[in-house]
Amino acid sequence: APAKLAADKLGQLRELFFDLVEHLEELIRQQGETRDQTSAVSGQDDPTRDGKLPGITSREDQHLAMAQAITDALAKQADAAGKAHGAAAPGQPSPQEQAKTLSAAADEVRQAQTAMTDAKGALVKPQTATHQSWSLKPAVTAEGKALDHLEAALRILQPPPKQNQNQ
Repeated sequence: APAKLAADKLGQLRELFFDLVEHLEELIRQQGETRDQTSAVSGQDDPTRDGKLPGITSREDQHLAMAQAITDALAKQADAAGKAHGAAAPGQPSPQEQAKTLSAAADEVRQAQTAMTDAKGALVKPQTATHQSWSLKPAVTAEGKALDHLEAALRILQPPPKQNQNQ
């Protein structure tokens, strides 16, 4: 009975895991689009870009909310995997290894959140400034760092397939 319960719990964790990977992939796509928009607006004159910055800032807020939800879910899964007892299924990592992997991915998403917060700050600054022009380069750079961390989290969650040594 305990083994069946543990297997059921691991099955539930796997379902959540795949949903999280899909959400992370979507967040990477959206953050990339936002970075592209910020980069495009960066080259425009102040009056033209000022009307576009609130929309970009709003998108960055949405990315932050999604990143927070992903981080929370990864941390919860890491805790659950760390508390799981029993042996891993053949060819599968142990619960402790899964906990380490999930924790590492959560840390990368947290670092992405920090970069997104930096990007948001760099986007808000020109909106609140009067009679002063601001560069959006720090926002574009921070958004790029956020993407790097999100992609690192995805790589952690989806390691490359093992190569057959006979090839």
